[in-house]
Amino acid sequence: FFVANGFAALTYDKRGSGRSEGRFTFDFEQLADDAVAAVEHLQSVPEIDKRSIGLAGYSQGAWVAPLAASKAEQITFVVVSYGMIQSPAEEARLEMQQLLVDAGVTGDELRDGDELIRAAVALVANEFKNGWDEFQEQKEKHRHAAWLEHLDGTPVGTLVKWPKFLVKLIGPRRLPKGLDWHYDSTELLERSETPMAWLLAEDDRSAPNERTIATLQSLIEAGKPYALTVFPNTDHGMLTFSEKDGERDYTGYAQGYFESEVAALERLSGSGFQ
Repeated sequence: FFVANGFAALTYDKRGSGRSEGRFTFDFEQLADDAVAAVEHLQSVPEIDKRSIGLAGYSQGAWVAPLAASKAEQITFVVVSYGMIQSPAEEARLEMQQLLVDAGVTGDELRDGDELIRAAVALVANEFKNGWDEFQEQKEKHRHAAWLEHLDGTPVGTLVKWPKFLVKLIGPRRLPKGLDWHYDSTELLERSETPMAWLLAEDDRSAPNERTIATLQSLIEAGKPYALTVFPNTDHGMLTFSEKDGERDYTGYAQGYFESEVAALERLSGSGFQ
């Protein structure tokens, strides 16, 4: 779609996946360095306008693309779609909390559920080295709660069911390789002067973005060269849906999303941010 609208596009398989060599990782620093290397390659291609090289980051790319731009002056703009600013740990918490909300859990029960989720996420984010006392306390307190069934199949559901010795044995092996659970790009975005366009799904279950939207709006009001477009009734991947009994039936892509991407490219690759 980019090429059809006059923009050269380089896509590549992340290291350790598809046809790319190397070891697969969730290390944002390494992934950002890889993106910078791709940009350096583009600078050697005669047909490329070296004054207008940008990055398009999707989902996890919301953390990686701005980080890469902070490492290389030759990256002149960034377009982000359906991602977050807050940390992967916060993403995990909000995603599981949303499962309870979708199941109709409210009030004190929702607060109790969030207590357990927070303790479980903290334990995982600290690679099972710290946080055991708090998690064990929350586990004993809520192990018979009716709302716990809605977390079956999630990390919280597994941690509640497994004994501590088994979690300590198997848990570290299942951690995403290289992931910094506490990485938050707020400070980077506060410092950055790279023009960016953020295209977000308002009802994103995989990357809940209420705080991301608020943070971006605050940064824009403060004069940062960012633009924000939020697509209503849209989930991760910019998919529209109909909903019945908490289940989503995906029906297509958000109207105007692809055109908005191209419009952002036209604006950001031109004579500066407008």
